[in-house]
Amino acid sequence: MTELYQLFLDTAKDDYETAKFNRKKSRDYITLYHYQQSFEKGLKALHIFKYKQMEGMNYSDENAYKKIKEFSHNVETSYEKFMIELANFEKLKYNNALKFTNDSNTKNLIQMAIKAVEGFTNSIPRMITRLDLKNKFQDNINNYKDWVNKIYTDYQKNTDQINFSASDYNFSSFVSTASLLYACLYNMDTITRYPMKDFNYNNLNILKDQDVACEMIDEMINDFLVLVNNFISNKI
Repeated sequence: MTELYQLFLDTAKDDYETAKFNRKKSRDYITLYHYQQSFEKGLKALHIFKYKQMEGMNYSDENAYKKIKEFSHNVETSYEKFMIELANFEKLKYNNALKFTNDSNTKNLIQMAIKAVEGFTNSIPRMITRLDLKNKFQDNINNYKDWVNKIYTDYQKNTDQINFSASDYNFSSFVSTASLLYACLYNMDTITRYPMKDFNYNNLNILKDQDVACEMIDEMINDFLVLVNNFISNKI
């Protein structure tokens, strides 16, 4: 039987392939919708995987599904809570490892990792406040290519320090990539589905011709899925 987290990851990959297909057909607003869906399901796949690691013999698919349902269908409204819980899972993993380690050098490395995760946990609320995505949503969509380009520039700076190979996965890579995608795809599952009054019903036209933005997001989504897949396949 296929693991629940693998089912979510497979569906995230399917959404990514659907996005790429629609991009070739110049259906950019549909492309953006499926990028967002891929991102959401990738996050949930990783959460279920980490939850199973933490629960051990007490794990059940039913409880794991209930857990991700607590975050609501809309990742945008629960992203902070979602990421902090993932960070807490990561911290618990390191704390457990610390209990079974006698080597002083290994202990120091684990303690450094714990401090790094604590730093990420504290930075997530500050990042969300700084981005102010809810209040800047209309401006960001009306100038979407420029907004994505700004995010992508930050992404390129970060990827200079990231190796996406399986052996070099680390939590900082995931947090950085996920946070930038969150900014690019904020509320995209709603705005790409039907005309909205806030945009004088023109939002689909605004997002209809966004090939440049889609190209940048495509790279980020692909790397995000590589990170999640590496995390899961290597039982990190």
